[in-house]
Amino acid sequence: LHNQSDSILHQVERGEVSREALERELAARLTERHDRQVDPEALLERMFAAVEVNDAMVEVLGYARNVGWRTAVLSNSWGNTYDEPLLESLVDAVLLSDRIGLRKPEPACYEFAASALGVSPDACVFVDDMRRNVRGAEHVGMTGLCYGENTVAILGELIGNGTTCI
Repeated sequence: LHNQSDSILHQVERGEVSREALERELAARLTERHDRQVDPEALLERMFAAVEVNDAMVEVLGYARNVGWRTAVLSNSWGNTYDEPLLESLVDAVLLSDRIGLRKPEPACYEFAASALGVSPDACVFVDDMRRNVRGAEHVGMTGLCYGENTVAILGELIGNGTTCI
């Protein structure tokens, strides 16, 4: 679903196709692959049920904002439900792909995020768990960091060095 240049997943991420259409497509493919019926109703909700808040990143975001950094969440969204009050308390901008009509790793997505924060891309540090998204950010001039066990320490160093946004 994801590797095709204009797949249903990419269309959902840009807000062009409904979440329900993706659930139907996923259920059909899973049914075919596993030879047992998969119910499309609330399939994505069931898939993401175990997702938890990353407390270490919450702490880094709080620290970054306390020292004056502008922060944003830039997420490719499948129409998921988010704890928006929590996100809004942590960052200056909540940028979900299905709402802004742009998805990572499209260059315009990162440029939109920098603009939303009122800074140039080269003043930004971009953190993501997918290497292709980090490369996309680096392509527009952002400092890219692939999320891993050292992320919090590296961000702490960058904050101390005066980088302006994350």
